[in-house]
Amino acid sequence: MPVNDVTHALYVPLHAKAGEHDHVISFLKNGAELAKGEAETTQWYGIQFDDKDEQFAIFDAFHNEHGREEHLHGPVAAALTEASSRLTGEAVPEIDKTTILSSKSALAKPTIGVVVWLKGKPDQIDNLRSFLGKEAEPIVDEEDFMPLWYAIELDEEHKFGIVEFFETEADRQKHLAGKVRATLFEHAARLLQGPPEINRFKVIAASVHV
Repeated sequence: MPVNDVTHALYVPLHAKAGEHDHVISFLKNGAELAKGEAETTQWYGIQFDDKDEQFAIFDAFHNEHGREEHLHGPVAAALTEASSRLTGEAVPEIDKTTILSSKSALAKPTIGVVVWLKGKPDQIDNLRSFLGKEAEPIVDEEDFMPLWYAIELDEEHKFGIVEFFETEADRQKHLAGKVRATLFEHAARLLQGPPEINRFKVIAASVHV
């Protein structure tokens, strides 16, 4: 599996205020350019969810906690703090720190993706963590049409996620009908409190180093 040893991440949901949709898109495009100048920010993505026109997010990945903290004190975070109230109505943006359990990254130009949210059963957290870590890697590696993949654990109790990127819609459809998804659903009843929540998105802008 091509990996770059990213271990820490941030997930930042953004809900555009009425009339600010286009400004959020411009902000994300500018954010990607700023991220390119942050040596410690390994991967940065600005995304917009399908069927949720006003719902956006930022997902970024780092080699270590130092890199994440450098980013949180850098130009992208400063720009987000300054613009948050105007663009989203939130005086302080919601920034979720996450741990990367496993990842795959290959040179690519992602245009679309999927975020899958998972709520683990309290007595199955270690098993879910293991499944999304080493157990998932060989299955994910088989899908050479999925260049970028992250399994994450959020600070919120029992919450996990999968963030995956593709270059074409055909690749995404192949993935959604493939072995990774089938294996996840095969284990869902045992590991999860409910069915996985699958959200499709388009990539507005990205800065990716592998």
